[in-house]
Amino acid sequence: MGVMSRRRAGAQVAIAAACLLAQALAGAQTPRPAAPAIARLRQELLADTAQPNVRRAVWGIIVHSLDRDERLFELNPQTLLVPASTAKILSALTAADAVG
Repeated sequence: MGVMSRRRAGAQVAIAAACLLAQALAGAQTPRPAAPAIARLRQELLADTAQPNVRRAVWGIIVHSLDRDERLFELNPQTLLVPASTAKILSALTAADAVG
C-alpha cells in the first residue's frame, strides 16, 4: 500500500472519529448519553483503528464528555505521540501570537 493510500485511510479514520465526536457533542443537550450510543462509539473507533490499512499506526484517542466530565473512550491515552499537522499549525500560530 502506498504512502498516499495510508494517508488517505488515516485521514478517513480521523474524519470518522471527528464526526462521531461531533455527533456525541451534538447530543450533549440530553442529560446523559444513552449507553448504546457510547458503546457504538467505542466499537466504531476500535473497528476504524483496526482496519488493515491503518492498524500498524499508533493511535492516541480520548473522547471526553464535557457535560458529564468523564471519559467516554480512550485508546493509548498515556502514549506520547508526535502531533498531527493540524496540531502543529495551531501550536505554531499560538506561539507566534504569544511572542508577538
